[in-house]
Amino acid sequence: MRIHGLMLVKDEADIVGATLEAAARWCDSIYVFDNGSSDGTWELIQAIAARDPRVVPYKQDAKPFRQSLRGEIFRQFRDRAHPGDWWCILDGDEFYIDDPREFLAAVPARYGEVWSSSFQYYFTERDLERYEADPGEFLAAPAPERLHYYLNNWSESRFMRHHDGLVWPPDREGHPGYRRPLGLGATYPRRIRLKHYQYRSPEQIDARLRSRMAIATSYRHEHQPDWLARTLGHSVPPEVTRPAGGAPSWRDRIVPSLYLHLDEGDGVYEEDEQALPRIPVDRYGIRRARRQARATFWRLRSAVAEAVGH
Repeated sequence: MRIHGLMLVKDEADIVGATLEAAARWCDSIYVFDNGSSDGTWELIQAIAARDPRVVPYKQDAKPFRQSLRGEIFRQFRDRAHPGDWWCILDGDEFYIDDPREFLAAVPARYGEVWSSSFQYYFTERDLERYEADPGEFLAAPAPERLHYYLNNWSESRFMRHHDGLVWPPDREGHPGYRRPLGLGATYPRRIRLKHYQYRSPEQIDARLRSRMAIATSYRHEHQPDWLARTLGHSVPPEVTRPAGGAPSWRDRIVPSLYLHLDEGDGVYEEDEQALPRIPVDRYGIRRARRQARATFWRLRSAVAEAVGH
């Protein structure tokens, strides 16, 4: 069993080195697509790849962001995978709590997809105090060492078992493309845990927001004036809610620590299954059959188009 990481990054120079180092402990190959970084991320990735062959820089392209861009990486490198291998949707700002190699080895063969349990870390008023006291010292520490407050409030498909019929169609004009490949098997009922650091410092948060405000269709959640309430899953006092109108700034992403869990560094995390999207239940194998049928239909349509073109 080999694990192939599909990493899509943009302006993650402050964290991507640590992310790649951690992922390389369990990934056999990490294919990286840089979506137009301007902070040195692409150069850093190339430098890391020069000393670690597991890191494979695919290309840099500033085309509009879509989750389906990972499909480009998949199609470029799918010939390197064999049945039984796994593909991983890997972000440039996350670290796994559970060892993916051990976790995936225990997934029965009838399952072809694994969802995450994401522990999202936030920038709080306590982090702001430390930052304002000494910005240099605060920024010198890696994100996992300086950010300690989190919520377990997200989950999504992250691992996909490879087989010969797995396909990830390219985007079509007027079609947003597929977020995941077609032909996946049933979804495993257990989630794999990871830590996610989207908001790491005032500078990084502002850069993140500037980038995402230009792409409303892909980052609708960042545009919401009630972002904090949506993040926490309940209402909050008006004084900590951004008023409607105007672009958000890093101060609008400060989350009061009293609403969050504290990571004590003891390996114990507060899980909140009720806050996570439900894992799809494949009753009687119907969902898996539909997935396989869609993949078969796409392969047949592509074969016909190719034959007609010739």
